[in-house]
Amino acid sequence: MFITYSNRNEYFEDDEHHIISSNLIGTSLVEFVELDFSQIIAKVDELYKEVDIDISKEEISHNVVFEANNLISLISAKHIYLRKFRIHHFFGSEYFFDEYKDTKEINSRIRSLVGSLGIETDRILRTQSEFKTIIEFCFLCTPSEAFQKLNSYQRFYYYLNYEEKRVKKKEQFDMGIPDHRIRFDKERESVSRIGVYKQYEILPMNEININKTEMSKEKIIETISNTQFELNEKYSFHITDSSGLNSICYNQLMEMLKSNVIVNTCKHCGKLFIPEGRMDTEYCNRSIPNSVKTCREVGAIKKYHERTKNNPIMREFQKEYKKMNSRVRIKKISQNKFYEWSEKARELRDTALRENWNEADFINKLKKLEV
Repeated sequence: MFITYSNRNEYFEDDEHHIISSNLIGTSLVEFVELDFSQIIAKVDELYKEVDIDISKEEISHNVVFEANNLISLISAKHIYLRKFRIHHFFGSEYFFDEYKDTKEINSRIRSLVGSLGIETDRILRTQSEFKTIIEFCFLCTPSEAFQKLNSYQRFYYYLNYEEKRVKKKEQFDMGIPDHRIRFDKERESVSRIGVYKQYEILPMNEININKTEMSKEKIIETISNTQFELNEKYSFHITDSSGLNSICYNQLMEMLKSNVIVNTCKHCGKLFIPEGRMDTEYCNRSIPNSVKTCREVGAIKKYHERTKNNPIMREFQKEYKKMNSRVRIKKISQNKFYEWSEKARELRDTALRENWNEADFINKLKKLEV
């Protein structure tokens, strides 16, 4: 799989360079850090319990391997980053018992398989947590007013070098990518060859003198705020490492910094999202569990009700609308007549709001509309 970047968009391509998905830069990383793995974690825990009880019975051992294989498929389907998710030396339940014949070896391999599945799932969760922390620190308003004067480059530089609560050491970002390649070409406004991965680092554009032991946190932040930073290519290499989910997340984070991406928190679900269109968008477009609506649709309804509640024009319009609608239900007026009335009523409402009519004038004209 390949990743390319162009015009503030990210493109994921298969090995034949067919586009699998395209989004605003950073969307895939933000979606990844907000994934819910609770059901998968519960199923991994169930497998741990099964192997602790008795896997010497053939029926139980086959079931554990089958369930482990299903979990691997579920994880790889959760997100495009995980499409190549595999457990080393495990090639599917259909081959497992053909490869291992001895009962003791089978039991040992099953325990190893479940243990590896738990370790890899935990690694994914840690990576989620780490990069969510970074995104919130670099792109959202922080609780401390001091950080609000820093741009995203400056915040990331502070995070890597001075944030005491950071969850990763600076050198831990330098890891490989699992079966992904970052492709840069001239058509997509980039400069490198297929199969080459670029690593970047944040560097100050002018000399910066910070003595961590002698300077207060506020003074360090002040110094960084007066320094401009740039994203420099650190090195490039051909991808051979198969173990680096961290690196694909890091690369996406660097692209977010380069593109000055805006990140918001949805007022309905509380998850991070990258707004499309207006930068002050308050609701994401995720589907709500057990509902056909999205957060954005629910947010629009909520805003409408707030406007109706707080504005006398809206309140009176809504009251009259419900009254007319009830007349349709009891067949006092036809559906077509109701539609005609509602169109006129909406026009009247919009005019009243635009021209700041008083409530009495609006009610009077609303009542006089022909049905």
